[in-house]
Amino acid sequence: MKASLTAQPGLTAVVTFNDLTAVVTNQAANLGYIIAVSGTGTSRTVTVTMNRTGYFMFRLWLTDSATSLNTVTLTPPSGDTTAEWWEVTNSSGVLTKTITHTGAADTWYFNAVMLGQVGTSDALTFT
Repeated sequence: MKASLTAQPGLTAVVTFNDLTAVVTNQAANLGYIIAVSGTGTSRTVTVTMNRTGYFMFRLWLTDSATSLNTVTLTPPSGDTTAEWWEVTNSSGVLTKTITHTGAADTWYFNAVMLGQVGTSDALTFT
């Protein structure tokens, strides 16, 4: 048995196995997204924008810290009954989530994961 994998430019690989050759393109490897936060007062809009068009599913959650990503906040904003969601982008690859809070001053961090790639927003601070 003989096998080899040769990397090629453009995220393509040539795979040879027992003298059979196939070209494999890994589209998922160059997916990326940006998390942007806007708004003031009692409402923040978080926009997740993919680097390509199409529908993509994200797991989203709020944490109390930008570094403790495994712990979903136990005190969600007053405008939500939960601090984690599954959401799908629109056909343009954009997802918008509005976070509202009218309670005591607090800060959360908005996290998103798609295909194992985790992103964290700037602080969502409500005063």
